This record gives sequence, C-alpha cells and structure tokens, in this order.
Amino acid sequence: MTLPAVDTIITRVRLYDPVVGKLPHTALAIFAGKIVALGGERDVLRWKANPTEVVDGRGLWVLPGFTDSHIHFLGYVKRLNEVELSDCRSLEEALQRIRDKVVQTPEGEWITGGGWDYNQWKPGQRPHRKWLDQITTRHFIALESKDWHTLWVNTPVLQQAGIPLDRPYQNARHLAVDPRTGEFTGVLEEEIRLWVYDLIPPVQYERIRPHFETALTELHRLGITAIHSMETPAEFAVYQEALQQERLPLRVFWYLPVKLIEHTVALALQSGFGGDFLQIAGVKIFVDGAFGSQTAELFEPYQGLGHAGVEVMRREELERWVGKAVEARLSCAIHAIGDRAVFKTLQVLGQYASRSRGAGLRHRIEHVQLIRSEDMGLFSRYGIFASVQPLHLAADIPIVRKYLRDRARFVYAFNSLQKAGAQLIFGSDAPIESFNPWQAIYTALERKYRLDPAEAPFFPEERLTLPDSLKAYTLQPQVAVGREKALGRLQPGFQADLFIPDRDIFAVSPEELKETHSLFTMVNGKVVHRTLD
Repeated sequence: MTLPAVDTIITRVRLYDPVVGKLPHTALAIFAGKIVALGGERDVLRWKANPTEVVDGRGLWVLPGFTDSHIHFLGYVKRLNEVELSDCRSLEEALQRIRDKVVQTPEGEWITGGGWDYNQWKPGQRPHRKWLDQITTRHFIALESKDWHTLWVNTPVLQQAGIPLDRPYQNARHLAVDPRTGEFTGVLEEEIRLWVYDLIPPVQYERIRPHFETALTELHRLGITAIHSMETPAEFAVYQEALQQERLPLRVFWYLPVKLIEHTVALALQSGFGGDFLQIAGVKIFVDGAFGSQTAELFEPYQGLGHAGVEVMRREELERWVGKAVEARLSCAIHAIGDRAVFKTLQVLGQYASRSRGAGLRHRIEHVQLIRSEDMGLFSRYGIFASVQPLHLAADIPIVRKYLRDRARFVYAFNSLQKAGAQLIFGSDAPIESFNPWQAIYTALERKYRLDPAEAPFFPEERLTLPDSLKAYTLQPQVAVGREKALGRLQPGFQADLFIPDRDIFAVSPEELKETHSLFTMVNGKVVHRTLD
C-alpha cells in the first residue's frame, strides 16, 4: 500500500502523553497540522516522500504544547516598554525609575507600568500621590501593584477620573489612607481603580508589534503554544489584528470582562465561538482582592490588621452575574483568593451546576490561594476547575506567614485539592509573575521561596508530582475550554502543537528542571522555534 506523503516526520524520540504516560513509540508523522501516525521509525518513515522534512530528535522527549491557563499576555508585552518596578527594594529606587521615564516622555502623556510591592520596600515605606506629584504633575502616572489590585496614581489622574482629593473614597482602606494623618494617599484599591483604566489610551498592534513578536518567541522557547487570556476588548483587538496579518502562531482562548455580557448576549456569542487560533472561552468575574494588598476576602481577619479583606462582589450580585452567564452559555472564570471568597464562589456555582452541565459549560475558580479543607470536595461535586499559579506561592510565602499564621496550612494546597478531586490547571498570571512554566513546575514540586534550593519546602505535603504538573499544563487546560479532543495530547488526529525539551525531564533533578527550555516547538504543524541541530 502506498501511503500519502506527510509534511514532517520526527524520528529518534521518546513520546510523552499526559493520559497514557510514556509511549512505546520512537517517531511520529505530521500532515496538514495534525499528528497522523505514531510508531517505530521504520513504520513511520514509510510516510516519507520528497517534500517531507525529517527531524532527528536525538533521543529527546516530545511533549504536547503547554497552555498557560491564566495570563495577561499583552499586559506583559506592554510592560516591556513601560516602567518596571517589580525588582525595586525601596521607595527611593522606585521613584528613580519613574523619574527616568518622565525624562523620556513628552508632557501630557501617560506613564504606565508597575509591579511595585511595598512589602519588599524598607519598613514604613508606602506609596503616596505626593511622591509622584513631586516628580511631575505634567504627566498622567498610573502604576499597578505587583498583584494588579492596587493602582498608585498622581493628582492629575485623580482629577481626570473625577475622584475627590480631600477625603478617602468610600470603603477606602489600608494603602488608600495615610495611617498617621488619615488623608487620602491617591492609592486606588480594587473596583475604583477601574475608573482610571478607562482613561488610559488603548494599545495599538502596530505600535507594540516588535515587543509582541519578541514575547511570542519567549513563549515558544519555553514550550508554550496556547494561552487563556484574561484581558479586555482592546487587547482582543490586538490579537485579531495579529491574526489577520498571519502573525499569531499561538492559540488564544479569551475570557472577556463580565460587564460586557449584555453585548455578548445581544450578538448571541457563546463559549467556543471563534476559530482555531482565537476563541471566546467565557467571562471573567472578580469576587475579592489579593494577598499582596491584603484585600483577599477571608473568614477571619488578617493577623495584626483588624480587617478580613475586601468583598469586591456580594453573593447576590455574583448569583446574578453567574445566572446571566449560564443563560448566555458562557463559562465563568471567577477570581477568588481568600477562603471566604472561594467558599462563596463554590456555593454559587453549585447552584448552577446542573444547568451548566446541560449547557456544556466549564466553570473555574482563579487562584484558590486559601481554602478550608471542608470546601475542597465541592470542586469535584460541581465539576469546577481549580486554576492555580504555582509561582505565586514562590513569591508569597513571607506574606502568608506574616498575615495568616496558623491558616497557612491550606494556602496553595495543590495536593489536597487534587486528592479531593479538583481538576488543576496551571498558569502564570504574567506579568505579575514570570510565564516560565518550568519554574512553576519546580515550585509545584518543591514549594520553595523564590525557587531557592536552600529554602525549606513550604508544607511539603502539598507537593505535586511531575506527571501531575505536566497534565496541568497540557491536557487539563484544553478540557477547561472544551478542546480536549483536539489539543493537549500526542495521539493521531490531534493538532500538532508540541515541543522537544532540551533535557531528560524525567531524569534530572528539580533544580535542573527549572532551567528547561524547548529546542523545537511546533504550533499546528508549523515550526515556530528551532535550535535543534
């Protein structure tokens, strides 16, 4: 029998599938963007003809492409040209970075960026609008905190947003109020910061294209071939422009802001609408804040602070939004970090579990950073995905120990969640953390502060295995968006989204594992990254 010629054959490899594990095959064939054959080299090479490229895999592993299940990718791209404050260890250092940017920026323009974390500054140092005003009142400055839940702005921004300067806004707390004088600091927490985002000029694809393509190269070098994007319509427009120009070698599943749900209903847009490279996955809802700003909603107060976080969305309001989403056949991705927020979200999603299953919806809770042990089984009962970001753990350990004390046992409880039946999906929350999946996997395996091998593991009983972590980066993210029959595995008929790591990931130490990168990455059967000899 004469077999049709294929586009690519990869030989001398070992294959890993997240369902089956290590496969017995040593070669695979790719045609028209899909895997068409697995087997021994002799059998697979029968598909070879003149146009076929044969790639020597040098005995390395082939894995399905990774999916970052929670990322603000264009936020990362924009940050490449903005003020970067994430590595600043003092207020003075942050202010100098801002001065440097002001010098480069014409008057009247916006200066954006951020990544600041006052928890890493010198004791007693806090953000305040007066520091920014001393630098400039002829620019608009808006700088996000590391966790993106707090915005540090100067007076011109407050004036343009219509926010009074003479008193703290309603429900202002913590960083928004000077602890000595009681005055408003110009720091905007949670929902009120959204007033400013609407004023910032939207990003344009052509303006950021070089940075966009650089960032895509970084993703592919790490084996990432798809993302779950938590971004605005302005960013979605950038993806559309890149797709139209055939410059989007990345599968993007978009969760749109829930406030736009009426528009999706009017247009009858549902989860799954779109093409192979750009698809609507659902809506994003915020229920609470974050640990970094001490605004995650808890059952008990933070140690030493006298408050239990911020209830960004009351239960009645959450029920209303989830009900609208289910009616519109849109899956929900709900941000809930504190134990009270997570419980409330689980209860509401449980109310709609039957209707959601009937509509084929796949709801998820983003972050799940603190959860009571008695609530873990609700993920399995209601079929809810736990979307977690291991690198947050690597950064948050001191904050957790300081503010949660005896509750820290069930912070980032990955293994307990999995044992309770939760389906874990891994992401980065970049640019809040790095999107390097190998650093995230290292953290899931080792649970060490700042990825430091010398640190003691943080509740080591919550470690995951490497196969667990690989599944959370490959197949499970595709199940979460309904694409598990086409993506996330190495099987005939599946899309050829795959990569070849530069080392034997099943044999090296965890410390070596975090340095892993791809030598050869394919998206839809096309090579997008290659350093393989």
